[in-house]
Amino acid sequence: MGPLYTFWWLSAILGNPYLALAVLAIAYFIVDQRYIGILPDVTKPFRRAKRIRQLRAEAERNPHNSAALQELGLLLVERGEYKEAAERLSSALDRQPENAGVHLGLGMALYHLGRYDEAVSQINEAISLSPRVGYGLPDVYLLMNQLRPGVSRDEALVADLEKRISSLGSPEILYRAGRALSEAGDKEAAKRMFSTAVANYRCFPARVRKIHRRWALAAWVHRLLG
Repeated sequence: MGPLYTFWWLSAILGNPYLALAVLAIAYFIVDQRYIGILPDVTKPFRRAKRIRQLRAEAERNPHNSAALQELGLLLVERGEYKEAAERLSSALDRQPENAGVHLGLGMALYHLGRYDEAVSQINEAISLSPRVGYGLPDVYLLMNQLRPGVSRDEALVADLEKRISSLGSPEILYRAGRALSEAGDKEAAKRMFSTAVANYRCFPARVRKIHRRWALAAWVHRLLG
């Protein structure tokens, strides 16, 4: 049954083409979330907000709960609340100085606060504690730092970061690196990142492609548009 025929059939049954269109949109969203993975998860911000409220309450009850502070800080980084994220992750770091994930999260928060030297120090510390932490994400931030306007670029370091991202990165990480390179004007390097993202996606077994499909599609579109 084609989509046009389905729309016509639903319109006839429901007596309203707009209602039929809404039903089709909801049905597609459900199928996409279950099998395809192109559309973003619209429920994620609500689930994250609920979890942040729970963790803030836990932090008030027990300010020494480093696991809660770490999770809270990382969720705040995701939501773009970098100042509080840095405070929470700094508190967690006082109690877990050898935790690579905390160093990475703190580095990301500091980077978005414009505290670049501190951010790079934290990210490099995360890598030294666990070379595969973040699976390429630390290298994306180090690459972004090298591509910032006004920074004297270390071409050897940039080449090394690109190589590490290509070997470690998921389609999402490769896409992010490609966007950073594209915005810095390095179109050829960006195209290579986008091409690697698509190629890596094709190597995944079918059962896990849903997780990476949205990023691979975004990379394919950006490669196509140049």
